[in-house]
Amino acid sequence: MDSTGMKGLLFFLMTSFVGWIFLLVSIRSRREHRKRLERERTRATGSIVDYAPGRGDAGRPVVEFIADGRQIRLENKSAVDRARYPVGASVEVLYDPDDPSRFHLESDADDGSGSAALARVGYIWLACAAALTLALMTLVGGYRIDLQGLWRSLRAPRGAEKTAVEKNRSDSAFEYRAQANGTAVISKYTGTDSALTLPLLVDFHPVTGMSSMAFARCSQLKSLTVPGVYASVPPGAFTGCLSLSEVTLQEGVESIGTQAFGLCLALKDVTLPASLARIDDNAFPEDCAARFHVVEGSEAARYCAGKGFDVQFDG
Repeated sequence: MDSTGMKGLLFFLMTSFVGWIFLLVSIRSRREHRKRLERERTRATGSIVDYAPGRGDAGRPVVEFIADGRQIRLENKSAVDRARYPVGASVEVLYDPDDPSRFHLESDADDGSGSAALARVGYIWLACAAALTLALMTLVGGYRIDLQGLWRSLRAPRGAEKTAVEKNRSDSAFEYRAQANGTAVISKYTGTDSALTLPLLVDFHPVTGMSSMAFARCSQLKSLTVPGVYASVPPGAFTGCLSLSEVTLQEGVESIGTQAFGLCLALKDVTLPASLARIDDNAFPEDCAARFHVVEGSEAARYCAGKGFDVQFDG
């Protein structure tokens, strides 16, 4: 690397420092959010009995609820609108069954949007730092951009020279990771369908699975079918799909991870196949009111019986 390039790199590192900090904070925030979803999963109905001393329209409410037969009276960690949550108001609380002092108001739960906003700020900062570095290298250091080469690369036909990012994005609403063996794993869904059957192929790659959180917070999704080629429904895959009411897992699905259907409070009809060999304890909401269609004697039947879910034996 010549001296101009070295100076440009050093300038970029200095000007982009704050952007990297935003990105690191967003990653940590996202991890903490996922841990909280897994930890604070038990629901109780409580009430607001007081507010911690403070001024203004927002304050930290003191919440009282019953957890495992014990009366809990604690201050909420985050401030809320006093007008929305007056003293005496009934609230839904999600808490850690191992430590009820870890809790939050369900309607005031973090949806992860804060960490996404931090990441966006970080990316914008890095882009501005790169643009400023390039401008200074061009104006001061005499650095030249090969615009003709850039134009040729943009006009080049797509084929064997696709970049890794291009390979990971299909023409549909499914983003994926291409595997070395030619298969694909769904990493994110960006569509708005209310009824969805997961694909068997994306860009002619056979699909073999999905990533954690791949379909999380798809608020418009109401009906879901998971074909048997998806061996597992990983942790958090459909958590926060608030409108999801019908779920069908076809024969071949073998496991359901923790919080896979967490906070899916509208579930009414769930079909689980006999091929299921493992279902994590908190894969579904604790007070799920759905009717579960299962095969008698299957692992799914034993799981539903242990949870006290409404069961109908099929097949």
